[in-house]
Amino acid sequence: MGTTTDVFVASISAMVNIFIVSVVGYLLAIYPKGNPLVPPPALKILARLSICLFSPALIFYSVSNAMSVSLLESAMPLILFSVVQFFVGASVARCFRCFHDDLRLAKVVEVAVGVPNQISMPVMVMLSMCKSDVVNSDFGGDADQCGKTSMGLVFIFAIGFYVSFWGFGYPQFETLQSPEQRAQYYAMSNKEEKQGASETTTTRTAAGTTMTTTTNPPPPPTTATHLSRAWEFVRKALLNMYVISVYVGIIVAVIPGFQDLLYAATGALRPLGDAIETISDPLVCLNCFIMSGSLALTGKSVAAPAAEEGGGGGGEGAKDRSSSAGDMEMAELDPALPDANRPRTSSVGSATAKKAPLKTIVIHSFLRLILAPLIMILLLRLATRVGIVGKEDRIVQLIIAVEAAAPSAQLLIVSLNELGIQDLAGTIAYMYIPHYLAAVATITGWTTVAGNLIYS
Repeated sequence: MGTTTDVFVASISAMVNIFIVSVVGYLLAIYPKGNPLVPPPALKILARLSICLFSPALIFYSVSNAMSVSLLESAMPLILFSVVQFFVGASVARCFRCFHDDLRLAKVVEVAVGVPNQISMPVMVMLSMCKSDVVNSDFGGDADQCGKTSMGLVFIFAIGFYVSFWGFGYPQFETLQSPEQRAQYYAMSNKEEKQGASETTTTRTAAGTTMTTTTNPPPPPTTATHLSRAWEFVRKALLNMYVISVYVGIIVAVIPGFQDLLYAATGALRPLGDAIETISDPLVCLNCFIMSGSLALTGKSVAAPAAEEGGGGGGEGAKDRSSSAGDMEMAELDPALPDANRPRTSSVGSATAKKAPLKTIVIHSFLRLILAPLIMILLLRLATRVGIVGKEDRIVQLIIAVEAAAPSAQLLIVSLNELGIQDLAGTIAYMYIPHYLAAVATITGWTTVAGNLIYS
């Protein structure tokens, strides 16, 4: 087969693979009705296992086993492109803000366009792409080595993602909190502090709505507050469990002889290396299950407002649904998020999920799946010409293209729920269902185009 045909077949095989696994995960989360095979509590446990065990194991294994000093030097542009991708996507979406009816939703869309699904989907795509003779030819036809190297490079790409999201995306979400949501979030974040903590009281009105009063509002920002926020950024962006796993993997990869101890046939620590590989094996399929299962749960929660508006059924039922969605929406599996056991803020007043306007859905998907990838691939070609990305580093170029084509990260839903902004979290969850379906076609197209440009 020619290059174009071979890459196209690999691309469509990757997306069919992802689609089938996602459908299985989606069905497991909702069937049988009333007693699904993977109910919300089980999905939450699986997500925590992925965060605390499977993901760090896979990241460490991929980076420590596949990386080398020369490959790490070639991988540095991945971090740069990850940051550039955020600002390109957010800036392009900012230009379309005037087309949105809801300014708050428009600001969320801006972050969504800049923040792709940076791990789960790209890893699955790259593993399938590495089965292509054209792609794995750079690894002597070894698809397994191609896959391990690709996963390690994807995890290095994610470092720039964390810097961008926690430095610029998450702070934008914080500006969207209502005074009640901000007060509740502050109270929950400081519930163990006796001095200066907000006290919130939630009451029910006869109409079934919820009113929140704050007896101790959050104190004004101080130097200590700013230092605390700076530390939170460093902790979440550069010291979370994922990134630490990358750091440790790099250390193992660059220390002479350490790789052989863990992975060589006669290595003294080979059993430990084999154990880490075994623990990491379920992650790719598991993350896809969690991703699709979370979409199923959050998609169902959007139907709640209609019932509330019709029968005045707000209050505890709505609160429980929103809290459940917040707890369960672990799809992007980010260890930098606050403790999963911490109670979420409750829905207040207008914090009711609504279906997004069709216009917003179309704009979001067009920008994230078509315009942003186009711009990034053009920038990639330019960077290759001027030497920022090596022409011979074709696997690095392919990863940049795949990341550029990925749909928006579900981490956004997690973060909005964590901040108590359940209305926008539910709306985004609704938008993501057609968005991810459309991504099946667009990723296939962009991967084929990029693969043909890179490997021709």
